[in-house]
Amino acid sequence: MEAKSSFAPIISTMLSLFIVCVSFLHIVLSNEFPSFFYRLQLPSATGPESLAFALKGEGPYTGVADGRILKYGGPNIGFVEFATTSPHRTKELCDSTNDQNLESICGRPLGLGFNDMTSELYIVDPYFGLLVVGAGGGLATQLATGVEGSLPFLMLWMLTRYPKLSILQILVLCSDLGTLFISILEMGVLVSVLVPGTEAREV
Repeated sequence: MEAKSSFAPIISTMLSLFIVCVSFLHIVLSNEFPSFFYRLQLPSATGPESLAFALKGEGPYTGVADGRILKYGGPNIGFVEFATTSPHRTKELCDSTNDQNLESICGRPLGLGFNDMTSELYIVDPYFGLLVVGAGGGLATQLATGVEGSLPFLMLWMLTRYPKLSILQILVLCSDLGTLFISILEMGVLVSVLVPGTEAREV
């Protein structure tokens, strides 16, 4: 009896999570949102990939399929353009496009994360690498496109921030090295790469 009772909290927790997931799935599929939720409409853009909030609660910021990073300015303003990752991007060619063949020209910001000490926004883009842009937005500055200058990033897609450690971590697929974790120390933008089973190396 004691063995069975020890599993009771685990079973109860799993059942609760299952009920929550089923309820959320029903809301999404039925398109019926509770009254305390409301949609944030994007301005003729598709594919919002990740969200980030500034330290003072500004945002959310999100990257969309046409290469822009948009900032939400509130219900009266909506989303406005904040930054871009590609120096080749033009509004005429790229705005509102979802053509994947244009991503190498327009950019495709997939991950966002703020440095709360400097208010800088870090961005990962599979075509333009790791970038950063200041609080005023605009064209982001490229920080790295590979490891040690010879091993290019094949894909960057996830950026996670650890406030207590002052670290931004990026999940990267890199040629010859497999999956890497890039850590950015918020003290001075030191970029290091951790390869499983080896010591960290600087970019």
